[in-house]
Amino acid sequence: MAREVYNKIVDRAGAESVALITGEEKIKPKNPRFWVSTVEAMPRDIDVSFLAVDEIQIAPISSAGTSSPIASCNRRGRDETLLLGAAPCAR
Repeated sequence: MAREVYNKIVDRAGAESVALITGEEKIKPKNPRFWVSTVEAMPRDIDVSFLAVDEIQIAPISSAGTSSPIASCNRRGRDETLLLGAAPCAR
């Protein structure tokens, strides 16, 4: 899914503006404006204004749940964070 999102952003913003970081691929232009990443591979050393995390339904609902990369990513956007997931997550 990260590759699909990357391709859509590249179509609009150009390849020089978009980085893709996954366990399998690393495409990092000199000064990317947009970053697309899997949660596991998400860079921890960059400050972002906006962060969107998709598929949060795989994160545990309570601390008794199983560990998942989404639950442990502990990242926020400086100005906004958007969590996306299936309807059951909106409890």
